[in-house]
Parts: sequence; C-alpha cells; structure tokens
Amino acid sequence: MKRTITKISLLISAFALSFQMAGAQSFTEGFDDIFLLNGWDFANMSNPIGTEPTWVQGYSPLANQTYYFTANSGHDSSFICGSFNNTDGAGVISNWLLSPAVNLSTGDNISFWTRSTDLAGTVYPDRMQLWHSTTNSSNVGPDEFSTGDFTNLIVDINSTYSTTDYPFVWTQYSYPLTLTTASVGRFGFRYFVEDGGPSGNNSFIIGIDDVAYTSANAVNQNDKPAAKISTYPNPAVDQITFDFGTALEANAKIIVSNGLGQSVMNGQLNKGTKAQIVDISKLASGTYMINVTDENGNNFRSHFAKN
Repeated sequence: MKRTITKISLLISAFALSFQMAGAQSFTEGFDDIFLLNGWDFANMSNPIGTEPTWVQGYSPLANQTYYFTANSGHDSSFICGSFNNTDGAGVISNWLLSPAVNLSTGDNISFWTRSTDLAGTVYPDRMQLWHSTTNSSNVGPDEFSTGDFTNLIVDINSTYSTTDYPFVWTQYSYPLTLTTASVGRFGFRYFVEDGGPSGNNSFIIGIDDVAYTSANAVNQNDKPAAKISTYPNPAVDQITFDFGTALEANAKIIVSNGLGQSVMNGQLNKGTKAQIVDISKLASGTYMINVTDENGNNFRSHFAKN
C-alpha cells in the first residue's frame, strides 16, 4: 500500500442536504464545518467505492500525516478534502461536491482555492474538474464516467496527469460565466482521477477552500451594481491603465487572473484611487480577467489582452 498508513474503519453517517433557495444570487463557503453546509450535496460515483467514501473535514485521517497541510483561511481544518481512499485498489475516483442552486447569467464569477501535496518528492498526480448545470439538479449520472445534468465543463485541472500541474500550495482559480440564456443552476466540483486509489499510479489528496460565487447582477450594500473597469491600451505590451471612472470609496483588493482562472497578480488599492498603472511586462501573452472588490462590497470587473 503506497500511501495508507493504517487501515481505519469508519462509520459514515448518511445525511441529506437541502437545496438553497434558487433565488440566491451569491454565496461564499469556507468549509468551517462541512456537516453544517447549507444547500451543498455529495455524490461519490467512484468505482469501486473506497474506505473513505465521502468528502471529509480538513486533511484526510487516512492519508500519510507527515504531509499534513492546513486550510487556506480559517482554522487549520477549515477546508474540504478528497483523497485516494475515495476509491479502492486501482480504481476510478469520481467524487462530486455540488454547490447550492443559484441564478446563473453571463458575467457571473465562480472562484475557489485548491491544492495537493507530494510524498517525499514522489508525486501521485491529482485531477479536479469544475462543471456547471443549467438546471436545479443533483444528477451526476449513473457511473464514474458520467456527468449527468452537469454538461458544461469550466475547467479540468491536470487532465494529463502531469506531476507539476496540480498546485502544491493553495492557489486561486477564478472563472467568469458565458451563457446563452440565464438559468437556475449549480456548480459541480468533481475529484476525477483514473488509475487512482491505494494501488493506482495516480491520486493522493486534494483540498478545496474559500469558494465564492458572485452574480454580475448582485446589488451591493450601497445599491450599486458591479461596474466595468476601463483598460487602456488594450491590447497592451508592457503597461496597462485600469480606470474606475470615479474614485474608489474604500480600500480595495485587485486580482488579475489568466485564461485558466489562476491568479497571476494581486494587490491592494487605496481609497480615492481613480486609475492605476500596472506593469504587465512579465505576463505571458494571452487574455486576463480583472476583479476588484473594495471594503464596502463594490465590485469592478473587466478584461484585457497582453501581446
């Protein structure tokens, strides 16, 4: 057994989680206590089912504790975890974590933090997908290879089972939605690893933390909808200016994400800032998303191209 330190028998309590109201426009989840989640569902379709058949609170007790890691934020175990013991032998992991139902529309944004770890320099590659459904459904299909009503793939992290492409430190991924029509739907985090499990060549452990869904139509506490940032020049080469149109009403955090949804730049902006010149000379060519949120809850979004 390459990774299990002891064989532990667990009594797993089955419990049902109710849907959140479909009208909910935004949510954040830090996984402080996964037994108190509101509107989330679990579905382990792995084949075969392993000794740890569900998502767990914090670092898995069945994984090698030498490589224990703590949460991205909150208390040490304030994250949700899937592991190679979601399946048995050399099996297929297909373990789903389904978000509350929300109203989806173009311009909405879903973000999360995730990480894995190595074993004394040996990497058993992990993989995770994020899907969304345009129906208020928990149907993920009948087997380990199906996705049911979750037909829209947002990202497939490490689909080639590289030893370097799943992060070993907490890393944020952020994605704007593009939809043909607005709908009620859900997001599905799928821990999906072929040839995984205790005897497989792939899979060890993944954590998910600080999931945030923000509606482009949400109204903040000052009754101001999310605003668009003007960016120029666009495309840009070395420098770009972010212009907010009016001075920021409070200190703000800015995150620039690449086309994979990974945060590549972040920083703080002071109250009163109207425009900011940013050095982008070290960024690779491509399209980038900008998200700015100030301490009053005002949101600004835009995108730019780097040549």
